[in-house]
Amino acid sequence: MGTLEQVKYTLENLAIVDGDICIENIEVAVKALETELECLEAVTVKGKENLDQLLGVILAINSIIGKEAKE
Repeated sequence: MGTLEQVKYTLENLAIVDGDICIENIEVAVKALETELECLEAVTVKGKENLDQLLGVILAINSIIGKEAKE
């Protein structure tokens, strides 16, 4: 799976002949997801099923961004 960081890196390093590439939207998306991760770290849930789901969301966002999960 490609991550947003990989997409951004690839677009930044293309040898463009004509046209413009706008990576600002990717940067905005990464920042928004990082902000959401910060919010999720403060969430308290009840029950193992909810905890598993919350962890799954956190791991999925980390995977999409391309950052390693905090240990």
